[in-house]
Amino acid sequence: MNTLTKALNRFIVIYFLIYIFPFPSDYIPFVGKYVANTVQNFWDWILPIVYEDVLGFEDKLVLEPTGSGDRTVDYLFLMVNFLLAIIVTVGSLFFSLEENKEKKIFTYFIVTLRYFLAFTMFTYGFAKMFYLQFSQLSLYSLEQTFGNSSPMGILWRFMGYSEPYTVFTGILEVLGGIFLIWRRTKVLGAIMCFGIMLNVFVLNLSYDVPVKLFSFHLTLMSLVILMPDYKNLMKFFLKNSPSEPITHQPYFKVKRNEIIRLTVKFLLVGFVLFNGVKSSLQRQKEYGKRAPEHNLYGVYEVHHFIKNGDTLSSNDPMPLLGYPQKWKKLLIDKRDSRIILMDDEQRAMKHELDTISKRFSMTSHLDESLKYEFNYKQKGNWLYLNSEQGKDSLIVNLLRKKREDFYLESRGFHWINDYPMNR
Repeated sequence: MNTLTKALNRFIVIYFLIYIFPFPSDYIPFVGKYVANTVQNFWDWILPIVYEDVLGFEDKLVLEPTGSGDRTVDYLFLMVNFLLAIIVTVGSLFFSLEENKEKKIFTYFIVTLRYFLAFTMFTYGFAKMFYLQFSQLSLYSLEQTFGNSSPMGILWRFMGYSEPYTVFTGILEVLGGIFLIWRRTKVLGAIMCFGIMLNVFVLNLSYDVPVKLFSFHLTLMSLVILMPDYKNLMKFFLKNSPSEPITHQPYFKVKRNEIIRLTVKFLLVGFVLFNGVKSSLQRQKEYGKRAPEHNLYGVYEVHHFIKNGDTLSSNDPMPLLGYPQKWKKLLIDKRDSRIILMDDEQRAMKHELDTISKRFSMTSHLDESLKYEFNYKQKGNWLYLNSEQGKDSLIVNLLRKKREDFYLESRGFHWINDYPMNR
């Protein structure tokens, strides 16, 4: 093994081990969360120092999770990780190891990477198989116009519309992860994961999804896992020549140690699979497609909006004790609500429903002082809301539009289409 190959291998090992180290909380029982929190606390301490004192930026670095994987702190982490890997690699070259030990270290690193990538594929795969990541279109999604959607929103609605396709992509991800677990099928698993994650990475780039860095690294990991087999892959795919058979030797020569290894392997993989399925089923009931719909669920068009006895017209924008201008629509979804005003401004609201006392309340996500307390009455598809606060009153009469009233929901699937329906 020449010096360049040795340096490249060591750099890859160091870089990816540092990269994946904060992630084990979901995969390693009992100690995983403690390890992840300890590592994360270190980065939360060192990265602001690099950002402010070394690079000289004056604004505060956002460390709190925001749902985005492409924050400034994420790019800064990659930069520090890259430089640190170079420094450690150069320093390690002053220490020589026997070639067999060098290969053994890289072999165990590949095993670690295989498991990390496999468990990550399980996480994303189960989220799709159980219709959670791209779930049933919300009422807001059905009402949202195409032109006012974000690129990410378009992708999420495209995927969320079709449960069969979403489940199919999840099955592929889980299969890729399962193939990675076993040495005999790891090449097939890595090829599958490379194709899947390359597609995900391009989608993230094309639709401005803030998981670009992570999906790119998962794609790279698939290629790194294929590195030890690149000669056989070149022969098979490019040279059309026979590949050499690979004999997999036991990791341990002592049979007892090999039995312990296999036991730990089955327990770990079983824990991850069981925990993934269990948590996915639980989340399905909480906020997925199979979460229960309450009595008021639906899209409501406002027919009468009466404030202090006066019916408001669409050009009356004056607020009254927190009540905005006339409502255009009210969307009451499974977990929250959304008010759409006449000028199409939107207010996202938390809601509470008391079916016994017939009370319905909404509180703004952004401003908790903006709160609505209504008595309600239903008659067929009509909903009547009545609120009194001191001397002020508000009456809203609304007509419900059901999911099946949207053409996207009612169109369905057709084996035979004499003419395309592309509207």
